[in-house]
Amino acid sequence: YRVFSKDIHRRKKENTIYIDIINKLNKPLKNIKRNYRDRKDYIYKKCSKCKTTLKLPLPSKRGIKHAKCPKCGKRLTIFSLRQEHIEIIKGGK
Repeated sequence: YRVFSKDIHRRKKENTIYIDIINKLNKPLKNIKRNYRDRKDYIYKKCSKCKTTLKLPLPSKRGIKHAKCPKCGKRLTIFSLRQEHIEIIKGGK
């Protein structure tokens, strides 16, 4: 019966709240899906300082490699020997 309501502003507010709740529930599932889809080429690390999610190439050989967070400059330790290009997936705080 609310679909036929003429109080558009109130229905819009209800819809915004609903969409926010659905997005909070779906966010972890989207991250799991993304990680599974890219599992052969990339690994995702979270910077402990600024909480930025970084997309790093999957190591081709074993070895300790250090990467630098492009946002805050913190040094991350990863296992890799290839030269990497770091992408910011999601900005932190």
